[in-house]
Amino acid sequence: MIIFFGYAGIGRLKMAHFVMPEQGGQRPASAESPHPSVRPAAVFWGILSMLMLFSNTGAAARTSRPAAELTLPETAEISGSRIFLGALAGIRTDDPVFRARLNETDLGASPAPGAVIFLPADTIRLKLKRAGVDEARVRMSGAKRISVSRRTVHLSRKRMKAWISAEIQRRIAMLGASGVPSENGNEEIRVMRVTIPRSVEYPDREPDTRILEMPDLRRAAGLVNIRLHLSDESGGSLLVPGTVRIARRGMVVVTVRPLARMQPLSPRDLALKNVDLATAPDAAYRRMKSLSGLRALRAIAPNTILTPALVDEPPLVRRGDIVQMVARSPLFRISTRGRVKKDGRRGEQVAVKNLRSGKQVYGRVVDAGTVEVDY
Repeated sequence: MIIFFGYAGIGRLKMAHFVMPEQGGQRPASAESPHPSVRPAAVFWGILSMLMLFSNTGAAARTSRPAAELTLPETAEISGSRIFLGALAGIRTDDPVFRARLNETDLGASPAPGAVIFLPADTIRLKLKRAGVDEARVRMSGAKRISVSRRTVHLSRKRMKAWISAEIQRRIAMLGASGVPSENGNEEIRVMRVTIPRSVEYPDREPDTRILEMPDLRRAAGLVNIRLHLSDESGGSLLVPGTVRIARRGMVVVTVRPLARMQPLSPRDLALKNVDLATAPDAAYRRMKSLSGLRALRAIAPNTILTPALVDEPPLVRRGDIVQMVARSPLFRISTRGRVKKDGRRGEQVAVKNLRSGKQVYGRVVDAGTVEVDY
């Protein structure tokens, strides 16, 4: 209808403007207008119709053109724990606000490091719709689905083993240059083997923090479990388990000749030997003086590491021995003689009969000739 009136108005305008002259070649004169055949109403309606025609044509063109065009690739590698549309698709639009909105559209969780997920174009359309984006304003082209993987940094077993070995050596150096000081003298510690089950893929970027979790080196020996904590400033983290074999050497007391059952121990029967403590009994004697005055509980072969299960302390007093009975208080000390009723070692409670009064009391063995009784 608008086009019809436009052309009609233009036609009337042309007919009014180009009037054929009358015979004789004379143009009719008029006092009111140099063009007496041009009607103002026709001119007005013609111009108005043309303006409406061009205005509606431009609006129709703008309506048919999408606000943004998305180009979907076959594959995409992303960073971070979430997938955003701007990290996957090429976005072309003249509207910066709309571009920012499309860039920040969340398409779901990222795949695990080393894994791949497939994101169909229909899923992207659904995500846009749920985000409140008018589907008519977006045109998609390219792949029908996107293979999405997460950007990772490959950490080889060799590299992680080097980190762990260096950290353990640093801790050993902090304990002492010549070894690990202990109550039994310096002990030597060496890292024999570090085992990491496999290489790992760390998400997004190189880890900048490495923390090694392991037992205290003052007690660690043999095969011990470790855990390597990797993290970075962006919040990424990974826990890598492994094992370390630690050679811990120190002195233990061993026999140098056969010992008979109930034979008292003497310095010439014993020696100190440097051994791998991971193979030695936990309760092994580490000092010679700890065995002073003890005896063998059973026959012991040479080169045997001595433990409390193999030796004991012989009785200091025996049944029938005459001992000094002592009673103490902050104000006085009383002593008298008594007869021991049973064998007793240092610190054990034994029955003692007072030779003067004939009464039987109990006391603690102090040494071979003294029993301290309660007062």
